Amino acid sequence: MMVKKNINKIRISKGYRLSKSTHNLIANLRHITGYDHDKLLSRSCMLLLKELDNSEKFQIKRNRKNESI
Repeated sequence: MMVKKNINKIRISKGYRLSKSTHNLIANLRHITGYDHDKLLSRSCMLLLKELDNSEKFQIKRNRKNESI
């Protein structure tokens, strides 16, 4: 009888669920960039954050939130 070894030692699921279309988008981006899931999602989040920081609409929301404090 084979003993089942812990195959998933490197990455542990954090419990979030993504739609099938999002998984397909990630797979396509991984193919284009050659990044693994972690690096791809990290870079994507950083890019979105930069875009939001430069967005006028986001700046207005941020200013309103800071004024109410």
